[in-house]
Amino acid sequence: MNIYYKRQIHCVGCGQFIGEVDCEAKVLLPRCGTCSNSESDGNDLLTFMAERFENTVKNIIVSH
Repeated sequence: MNIYYKRQIHCVGCGQFIGEVDCEAKVLLPRCGTCSNSESDGNDLLTFMAERFENTVKNIIVSH
């Protein structure tokens, strides 16, 4: 096997280069560190959860 038998992996969210893997490897929905972080910058967990709950309630109300 050749050491150059690799392919590049890019983030599905922003397209940033993440790294290289063997061509036989299967990678599903790769994400970089920024895109995989579920919390917004500067928000604490309670604020994040409150915003997420509020958006979920709005989606439920709109769908009915």
